[in-house]
Amino acid sequence: MNTLDFEPLDPDEFGFRGFRLLIDGQYIYSVPGCTFGELSYWEFADDLGLEDESVSSQKIHRVVGVCDCGFAGCGATWARVEKHDGIVTFSEFSGFQNPQESPTLTFDRENYEAVIARMRILTAKYQQLDARSKGEAE
Repeated sequence: MNTLDFEPLDPDEFGFRGFRLLIDGQYIYSVPGCTFGELSYWEFADDLGLEDESVSSQKIHRVVGVCDCGFAGCGATWARVEKHDGIVTFSEFSGFQNPQESPTLTFDRENYEAVIARMRILTAKYQQLDARSKGEAE
């Protein structure tokens, strides 16, 4: 079983606020073939990334990493995220250089939910900070 975690991005380094997903303590882009590993808070959408029905009409894929500009439309890594009783799996990564080598990552459901809850709290703070900054600039 894998362990999911994250670290906040340094907005001075990346130009946006967000997260870097960690799998077993390593950046998600260290998973073989993964191309993007940062996730802007606006792409987070209350759970891992926005859903992309264009990847497959039969399956829900979610953003797990975006281009260093912060927007999934520029470039992103998507994964099929399936929630079961006690586990959550990430599979069928797109944005991988070698999709046939795409791993299946398995997380304890409590681990996943705890990480998502912490990301929601930070997302709310980031929204407030950006709203304040926008108000000061006007």
